[in-house]
Amino acid sequence: MTWEKPVHLGEISPQSPLYGLPVPQDTTVTRQVLADPTPEVFEKTWLQLEDGTPLMTGTKMDKGTLVLIHTTAGPDWSNFCYSGLFVEALQRMVSLSSGISNYKAQTTLPPLLLMDGFGRLSAPDSKTITTPLTPDQDFTPSPQTPPGLYGSAQEFSAFNLGEALPKMQPLKNIPATVTVGSYQKNGEVDLKSLLLKLALLLLLADTLATLRLRGVMVLAAMIMLNASPARAIEDPVNLVSGLYLAYIETGDQDIDRTSYNGLKGLGEVISTRTTAKVKGVVALNPDNDNLNFYPVIYWPVSERQQNLSMSAANNIQNYLSEGGIILFDTRDRQFGDSANGSTPGARKLRELTQSIEIPELIEAPKDHILTRSFYLLDDFPGRYAGGKLWVEKEPSPRHDAITSVIIGANDWAAAWSKDPNDQSRFMIEPGGERQRELSYRFGVNLVMVALTGNYKADQIHTPYILERLGQ
Repeated sequence: MTWEKPVHLGEISPQSPLYGLPVPQDTTVTRQVLADPTPEVFEKTWLQLEDGTPLMTGTKMDKGTLVLIHTTAGPDWSNFCYSGLFVEALQRMVSLSSGISNYKAQTTLPPLLLMDGFGRLSAPDSKTITTPLTPDQDFTPSPQTPPGLYGSAQEFSAFNLGEALPKMQPLKNIPATVTVGSYQKNGEVDLKSLLLKLALLLLLADTLATLRLRGVMVLAAMIMLNASPARAIEDPVNLVSGLYLAYIETGDQDIDRTSYNGLKGLGEVISTRTTAKVKGVVALNPDNDNLNFYPVIYWPVSERQQNLSMSAANNIQNYLSEGGIILFDTRDRQFGDSANGSTPGARKLRELTQSIEIPELIEAPKDHILTRSFYLLDDFPGRYAGGKLWVEKEPSPRHDAITSVIIGANDWAAAWSKDPNDQSRFMIEPGGERQRELSYRFGVNLVMVALTGNYKADQIHTPYILERLGQ
């Protein structure tokens, strides 16, 4: 059924399991599959359009519930799948299901993050002696079972110290020789930091005034804008409607600027040589940003990067679990085993990803899809050449058998950059501009794999098909 004009969602019936969820006003439907117009269809309607047409229906079947959404999972027919209501409806369906609590009751939870004596959460190291817990046991804190988070990054439980602490009471029977006093307000205030900030602000104001008097205010603004890539916040509608390349921010301005310029240069090559058109480059903070808009993410590894928070680790784990691809670049030009922690960059990478489930990796074989998704390649050079490229040993069939994790050390962003201010782009070793061209080809292959999956693997059957056809 195709609507002449986009139709908005209607109110949720009190009889619907979704009752109480807010209905977004900007969600519309242009095409859908109509429900069978039986008398009881409205009793099975969970969500309807403003004209009463069912959009989401559900009914009990044996011990479970069958739920149907009468539109596609993409934006061609409706933007419902990108709305917050869609996510909340899925969560409501999960809360209505049975079996999760039974599963957890039979599972032991290994320590994930433990609390130290200063109340800080940190991952257990090899010297920590802890005992796994079960979700339903009475928790008693001890050196073998310290308080903290137990489980996995996707499913964990918190075991707190508070309930085991004795009740706080005032001291009694204080000796007469002890002086009892109360906390007093400190009469001194340290003004050093405040005065330094004020001095810096006055210096900045004086500098700007001088530049304005000299007529070079515009030049100064251009220099400030070019100091580091702007972190633009894209409209989700734009992110869905076009292809954007993305990278993880490190906090190091030089590295982040090179990542931005490198992906911008690669985007120009992709838009020129293929039918894919790259609309822009986005810097990502996994603590706050939605990663699912981007088919592939470039992650440069820096010694200055902070370890991931639990929310950031969960965000990245969900991205990888849904078929996203991350290219980890340690940028250290090490030809050894960069995946097992034998190089400085690899050790930092292991520290950054300690809360993420990384599958077993192998060196990319000669017939890997990255060698032939668009260009035919024998190597994957960047600013450096010769380093190994590591991929998943057994990619999930759910993701078209495409690796979600790629690890290397060749500093690809520096080779991709076309900005003359990036000094590293002029240090291509050892192959010069020919090596830069091969680096672009690797970047094109990477994005093509992220966009099209493993379709070229089917070409292995081409000779047999041609033989059957008599050609």
